[in-house]
Amino acid sequence: MFFNSRCVDASLAEEATVDCFYRVWNKCRQHRAGGDAEAWIFRIAHRALLDLARGRQRWWKRLLAGSRNTEHDQQPGPLEEMVETETQQRRVGQVNAALQGLPEEDRALVHLYYYEGRTLAEIATILETSRDAMKMRLSRLRRRLAKQLEAEDDQ
Repeated sequence: MFFNSRCVDASLAEEATVDCFYRVWNKCRQHRAGGDAEAWIFRIAHRALLDLARGRQRWWKRLLAGSRNTEHDQQPGPLEEMVETETQQRRVGQVNAALQGLPEEDRALVHLYYYEGRTLAEIATILETSRDAMKMRLSRLRRRLAKQLEAEDDQ
């Protein structure tokens, strides 16, 4: 009961209980005959729980030291920023080159939809066609551009 009220995790409570019984068994000769046994066992249980919590905390600190889980650690370092910037610049160049290879009407559709944020209905009015036709052309353009960019990545 003591460990269940102090531990969030049931497995942690079980581990602390086992550790407490082990310590009580090993230190039973140290208990003074006239002393309060309940208080003595309670102190051992409390220390077992604290030791276990500290050990788990250290374990998590070691784990976190090897990973990037804290808010501060998620900020990339200078080298990571440089690599990411270079990757983004290369990707932007690839996308621009792929867009330049499109016919003028298709480039206008991509520009109006992605760069200006217009709806398909607005684009259909501007380009004097139906919304469904714009939707189909945009879907085909995305697939064609995705295939082209994947082919460039594979090279």
